[in-house]
Amino acid sequence: MKQIRYLAASLMLLTGVLHFIPLFTNFEDPNTLPMLAFGIGYLSVGYLLLKHKPIGTFLGVFLPLVGLGAGFLKIGFTNWDAFLTVLFAIDAIVVVCCVLLLNKKK
Repeated sequence: MKQIRYLAASLMLLTGVLHFIPLFTNFEDPNTLPMLAFGIGYLSVGYLLLKHKPIGTFLGVFLPLVGLGAGFLKIGFTNWDAFLTVLFAIDAIVVVCCVLLLNKKK
């Protein structure tokens, strides 16, 4: 389970950093500030997972699911690109890892 926790933490930190890219590439996009907020949240959850805080596991399920839902509802398929595919895939992997961590505790 240690490897799963570190995988989830590293992916959360990676996707947190990736969420900062639109800030530098396309600041006029209205989705830039929400992505920045999610990036900060993802970095925080990644840190909590690295520190083995129990709340980090719960947030590791909740925050990526909110991000996935918001991404599908706000961005949709009209502005879909490879960057969003990578972000969504990372979110899905993190959710699965954190669900496994939560089930292991029970």
